[in-house]
Amino acid sequence: MKAKIKETGKLVTVGFYDVETLDFLDPGKLDFVPEFDWQAFRREAAKDILAGCSASCSKILIYETTSFAIQLADELIRQLKEK
Repeated sequence: MKAKIKETGKLVTVGFYDVETLDFLDPGKLDFVPEFDWQAFRREAAKDILAGCSASCSKILIYETTSFAIQLADELIRQLKEK
């Protein structure tokens, strides 16, 4: 889990202690950062892309369209993570 130390703004990985300094951390001094579920985003993006593409595809092309939708979702995630 990621957290930001309130005093310094430093982003740390939190277990029972700060992995980098091995200091025990007071939870009251941290702002926990929720982790984004990229796998759920990928599923929803591919589903939405497929729905848009399938409207204009025959049933024969659905398999190829599904693969294309997943590739587009992966590319979208790659570009979002860069920014």
